[in-house]
Amino acid sequence: MPGLLAHLPAHLLAQHAPTARVAFGALGERTAADLLCDAAAVAQALPEAAPGARVLIGIRRDRYAFTAALLGAWARGHDVLLPAVDVSREAFLSLAQGPGVAAVLHDTLSSAALPIARILAEARPERALQLEQLVGDSVVHMFGRSGRLSAQPMALRRSQLLAEASDVGAGLQLPAGALYLPTSLPETRYGLTVGVLWPLLSGGAFVRDDPRAEGSARQLLEHVPRDASARVLVSVPAQLRALVRSQPGVLPRLSHVISASAPLPRVAWSAITAPSLRRFDLYFSERAGALGHRSDPDAELRALPSAAQSPAADGGVRRWSELEERVAWLEGVLDAALLPPETEQVAPHGACRLAVLAEAGLTEAALRSEIARAVPELSIAELMLVHPHTAPADPAGVASFSGGLRGLRRDGAGRHDRTGLQRLFGLSAEGAPLSRELGFGASNERDGKHVTEIAVPVDYVYFAGHFPGYPILPGAAQLSEMVLPCARRARPGLGRLVRMARLKFQERIMPGDHIQVVLTFPADPKQLDFSLLRSGSVCAAGRLSFEPASSREEGA
Repeated sequence: MPGLLAHLPAHLLAQHAPTARVAFGALGERTAADLLCDAAAVAQALPEAAPGARVLIGIRRDRYAFTAALLGAWARGHDVLLPAVDVSREAFLSLAQGPGVAAVLHDTLSSAALPIARILAEARPERALQLEQLVGDSVVHMFGRSGRLSAQPMALRRSQLLAEASDVGAGLQLPAGALYLPTSLPETRYGLTVGVLWPLLSGGAFVRDDPRAEGSARQLLEHVPRDASARVLVSVPAQLRALVRSQPGVLPRLSHVISASAPLPRVAWSAITAPSLRRFDLYFSERAGALGHRSDPDAELRALPSAAQSPAADGGVRRWSELEERVAWLEGVLDAALLPPETEQVAPHGACRLAVLAEAGLTEAALRSEIARAVPELSIAELMLVHPHTAPADPAGVASFSGGLRGLRRDGAGRHDRTGLQRLFGLSAEGAPLSRELGFGASNERDGKHVTEIAVPVDYVYFAGHFPGYPILPGAAQLSEMVLPCARRARPGLGRLVRMARLKFQERIMPGDHIQVVLTFPADPKQLDFSLLRSGSVCAAGRLSFEPASSREEGA
C-alpha cells in the first residue's frame, strides 16, 4: 500500500495539512490523511491496470467515497467510466459488462461490484504520506447529458479536468479553504470539477451527503462546521429557484452562490441575494466545459482562459434555457420545461412547445397573458399546463410533472431531458408526431371467449424509449391500452381494477404486430383472464380482479 501512495498527484491536496478536513456532513468528517489512506485501499483492491482498462464508478450516496474511488483508480493507473446521473439499473449493468471494464465500484449493487463500504471500513491510516505526480494521464469517460445505452461518453483527460477546475476557481476568485455544498452530482462534469476537484486543489472541503433529497440545501447547511469562513453553494437555476421559494433563510448563511447550466434571469438575481453574498452565473457546458462567467446580470460574460470555445458559440442553446427559466420564475409557476423546434437548436427563433407545472389557481389564459408580458419574445406552438395532482398521462413511461424538483427528469447539466420532453408531447426522437391510437378491429364472442383484433402502429408512442434498436411495447401499455379497453367494452359494468395476478410477459410485442386480445370470464363476475396472442403464440397473459360496480353503474 505505501508504494501506491507515491503515485497520487502532488497538486491535489497540496494545500491541505494531513489533519485538514476534505469532507464533512451528516456522514462525518474526513481528513486529507483519511482520503489518501482510503484511496490507497481502493487502489489495492483493484486489479492491475491494462492498456485501456476502465473502472466503472457508480457511487451516489457519499461524495467522499466517490472521491476515494476516483483517486484509487487513478493511483492504480486505470481510466474511469462514470455513468449518467439518471442511468437505469439495466443500463448500468450493461456498462459493467462492457468491453474494457476491469472492475466496478458501487454502493448499491449486491453483485458484480466491489463494495466500497467494506473497502473503506478496512482502510488503515498511514503515519507518513508522500505525494508525487501521477505517471501518465488517465482518461475519465463521462456520459454527461444522457444515460441512454446508445450515447457515446466524453473522453476527458485528468489533466484537462484539473486545469478546468483550477481555471474556474481562479476566474471566480473563490477563497482558499472554503466549504463547498454541491447539489450537482460528481458524475457530471460540473459537479466533478467545481464540486470535488477544486476543493481538493484549493485547501477546501466538500459536503458528503447526497444532494438530491427535498430540502437538501438546508439539511446540508445544518452540518457545515461552525468555524467555516466561506460557504459556497454549487448549484443550477432550477435548484436555486426551489431553494429561494421554500427555504429563504438559507441564503444569509452562504458566502458564495455559483449557478450553471442556464443563465439566471434578472428576477433570479434579485431573489438570490443576502448581505455579503457573492453570486456567479457560470457558463458551463457538459461538452465544452467552463466557458465564461459573470457576477452581475448586466455584465457581459467573461471568458475563462481554458475555454475551448467562445461563450457565444453555444448561445442558441443558452438562450432557450434562459427563456425557460424566465417562465419558471413567473408567479404561480412551479416548474417549466421548454422544447425548442428541432431545427432551432442554435438560433432561438420559431415556436416552441412548453410544459408548465403550476399552482392550482393559475389558468392557461392567465399564464399566456403573463408570458406575453414577461417573456414577449417566446412564441408557443403548444402549451401543456399541469397542476401537481392532475399530471398528464405519461405515454412512454417518462416521469411527467409531479411537483418541484421531482418533476420531469433533468440531465447532468440540470436541463430537462429532450428525449423525455419529446415523448411527453407525443413526438419521436426526430420530432415527428407519434401515433397515439391502436387499430381496434372486429370483436366477437367465440367459444365463451371475447376476442378483439388489434393492429399495432409502427410509430406507436409507447415504443418511444423502449428501447433504441430493440422496440418493445411495455407491459403497462399492454394492460392499459389493450386489455382494459377490451374488458370494459365486453363488460361495461366492471368496477375499478384492484388486483393483477399470474402475469406473464412471454414474448415482446413489436411495431406492426397484429394482436388478438382474448378475454375469458370465470364464474366470478369481478374477474377475467386475458391472453395476448400473435399468430397463435402467447405474448402475455394474466388474471385481473375488479371491485364491484357501483349501484349507479349497475342501474345504468
